[in-house]
Amino acid sequence: MALYRLNILTTLVTSTVVALFVLLPGAAAGRLSPEDDCLSKQLQAAARLYGCLVKADRSLIKDGDTSRYEERRSKCVRSFESKWGRIEARTTARGGTCPTTQGSNSIQGKIGNESQDLTLLLGGACTTGGLPKTGQAHCYEDNASEIPCAGTGQDGDVRAGVGSSFVNNGNGTISDISTGLMWSASNDAGGLFDKDLERTLAEAFGWIDDLNGHCDDDETVACNSDPDCAAIGNGRCGHAGNRNWALPNPTQLLSLVQYATDGRPALVDPAFEDGCTPGCEACSCTAARPYWTSSAYLGNPIVNWFVPFDVGSLSVVDKLTPLRVRAVRYDPSSPCPQGCPAAGLPRTGQSTCHDAAGAGGIPCEGSGQDGEHRLGVVRSAVLNSDRTITDVASGLTWEVLDDSGGPHSHRLLFSYDDALDHCESLGSTCDADQTTPCSSDTDCSGTGGACGHAGYRDWRLPNVRELQSIVNYGLVNLGGVPATDDAFRLGCTPNCSNCSCTFPLGYWTSTNFRGNRRWAFRVAFNEGDIAAKDKGDQYYARCVRGGTAN
Repeated sequence: MALYRLNILTTLVTSTVVALFVLLPGAAAGRLSPEDDCLSKQLQAAARLYGCLVKADRSLIKDGDTSRYEERRSKCVRSFESKWGRIEARTTARGGTCPTTQGSNSIQGKIGNESQDLTLLLGGACTTGGLPKTGQAHCYEDNASEIPCAGTGQDGDVRAGVGSSFVNNGNGTISDISTGLMWSASNDAGGLFDKDLERTLAEAFGWIDDLNGHCDDDETVACNSDPDCAAIGNGRCGHAGNRNWALPNPTQLLSLVQYATDGRPALVDPAFEDGCTPGCEACSCTAARPYWTSSAYLGNPIVNWFVPFDVGSLSVVDKLTPLRVRAVRYDPSSPCPQGCPAAGLPRTGQSTCHDAAGAGGIPCEGSGQDGEHRLGVVRSAVLNSDRTITDVASGLTWEVLDDSGGPHSHRLLFSYDDALDHCESLGSTCDADQTTPCSSDTDCSGTGGACGHAGYRDWRLPNVRELQSIVNYGLVNLGGVPATDDAFRLGCTPNCSNCSCTFPLGYWTSTNFRGNRRWAFRVAFNEGDIAAKDKGDQYYARCVRGGTAN
């Protein structure tokens, strides 16, 4: 959520704690009612928490120590919760009741989100839950019949994410305003950018080198800077005058997939398939075929990740296989629609590079691989004390799973429909007793006071982009470790309840597979792949909230 949408506590903690003491008749407890005194003390505690969390963010920027960052934030929260409890006890002793209807967990969770939003905003990033929408706008029964979307919880109902905004720049490039990425355009003219050209992975990296090291208007002339091309065409060095082209990583390439595009040869925005006729040059084309990414599959690095643009899945293939190629670069001058510099997409987590035979440990510099460029927003997931996880890179809030055997067990299996219902139930039952239905906190007054898990009522099954965003491709298929960041797998031991777990197998998404509407996409947290599966199959589920929803 943006800073201008803070609730009363998180609004006042940033600027008006002092004003509170001016508005109320004196700061001394004896001159305030128990209720006003409680509000005054809780605002002061909230202000201190906010300042403490921002200080932790500042320390992370200065020293880059992620382990100490978690310790610092946890210390802030422990101090806040202790202070909060003493305030409530003092108010009760004076015969009063604190006016807040939310517990300390809910308040600290909201403040924690806002402090991280502030850090992102100051760093020039958007804080709008910036993953692109999938494009899905229809919903289906298990028998493939189309049904009204309202209330289903399917991707076509929620339509979470930021709307894509692609612009053909007319110079062989296409800009994605929502992510800040610029893409090479393809045509059908038979040259360097022909949509049907296929290359091995090594040839694909060589093609990227050519885009960066040759004159824009004459690909046969090598260059290091614009003066080398002064007498050639537009005098620019590099494709469209840019020399930072790269092979896209899986998250970037998947951001082009439009999961609801019918009647087109490839699942892409019209900007990527515009006026494409045989032999055309001033056109934009995309083959409904597999395209290379820059990321190796770490379980067996002789293979590499690719995206097929006729399916929208993510899989691996031998590096010697000829596939299509499209180049990408980050364009820092591209503003997002909300008026702040585009934040880009989350990094994949890869930081190592491999030779053609799959041997690791080679220098990344000059390889062109994902481990060299590490394009995207730095990954940062924070485990909150209210049993949620904040993904700072996307702005999403995730359910914490445990091994307790209860409603948040990471071992629970669901069909597609049951997974949708499960996530809906997290928002419609009491937090402290999830057998009790509720529509407001009042319904849960006898069980702890919060309606919905962690006090939120908008839990849902994530779409395919959202769930793929928390896969860490630097951990895929490594010794049975779930391919997620630390916050999603902390302290997970048999029968634990105060822990965070991820089962290293497939999890349902809310996104239907348009090639067979009896199927939906699932994301695997051992392999990292995305595949369409029958909706009656049994997979795991992790619920999400936040972002920009329909």
